[in-house]
Amino acid sequence: TFFLLLILFIGVGVKAFYVQVINRDKLIAYSHSQIVRETKTYPKRGHILDRNGSPLAINVQKYNIFTFGKDLKLFKKELKKVSKVINGVNFSKTYNNVKKRKKFTWIDRKAELDDEQLASLKDLKTIVIEAQSSRFYPNHELLAQTLGFVGIDNEGLSGIEYYFNEDLKGEALIHKYFKDAKGRPVKYKSAIVDHQAKDVTLTIDKDIQADLEEYLKEGVLKAKANLGGAAVMDAETGEIWAIANYPSFDPNDIKRQDRNNLKLSFVTDPFEPGSIFKTLTILSAMENNIVRGDTNYYCEQGKLRVGKHLITESDSSHNFEWLSVEEILKYSSNIGTTKIAFDLTFQT
Repeated sequence: TFFLLLILFIGVGVKAFYVQVINRDKLIAYSHSQIVRETKTYPKRGHILDRNGSPLAINVQKYNIFTFGKDLKLFKKELKKVSKVINGVNFSKTYNNVKKRKKFTWIDRKAELDDEQLASLKDLKTIVIEAQSSRFYPNHELLAQTLGFVGIDNEGLSGIEYYFNEDLKGEALIHKYFKDAKGRPVKYKSAIVDHQAKDVTLTIDKDIQADLEEYLKEGVLKAKANLGGAAVMDAETGEIWAIANYPSFDPNDIKRQDRNNLKLSFVTDPFEPGSIFKTLTILSAMENNIVRGDTNYYCEQGKLRVGKHLITESDSSHNFEWLSVEEILKYSSNIGTTKIAFDLTFQT
């Protein structure tokens, strides 16, 4: 009897050690999954400003509307009231959706409500109206591809909003509560952190940006091009004062935008440098004392044969004869640059 009881007590001790030491973390996590719920509340997202402090991305107050759909009879009555006050809420579609789920259901997200609408909906019992800070871009299409945009939960999805998302959204206020067997909260606990959302200031000048986008649009439409890009940079510091693509988009209404216009293709897409490299060829020749600005070249009246290849000017009406190096750069002469490159050869 003694040895039998001893073996049983050893078994109990081993089991207790396994439960309380080896399997402790797993069982605590399992317990929390049943009785503990956690929600996070973020501070208002930080602003994005230009170099002079002008706002490029700010926050406005909007509202999320949802229900738990427990009392369908009362919910139906209140939903009719809500659908009359808020144009974006479809009564039949929403009611059928809630009737099928019978649990938490979104009715509308980021709805814009004025004081009069809020006052008329303040006594609802089955429908919850929750205030939420929402992103707003006061200049609409201005600098849109660089700023990027946020998702429905105010998470940065592209551009500056995405790259500096951690700074802009700040640290969360964590709310924990314990629930009873019926799912009712019985005890709350919050973890407060000091780190708040930060503003981000860009080197962009809003006024220069507006002018650049206006001239860029005119140029693209005049040339009947598919798209165009341009930037203004401080040559001494490398600061970008303005940068743009056309066509652009309005980040305030991202669902209705052409997806092809969302990226800053002026920066992200590769393209042939073309005449940009004529500058490098001419600079190299001048640096090696092969040419000066007033050195003249005969440009063959627009046609130069090199072996089996015929080099022409980009514009067929350009039939230049004698051009100085300065004029070759000014008119972007293919033939003039080719002759400078031949004289340059290979320099060590």
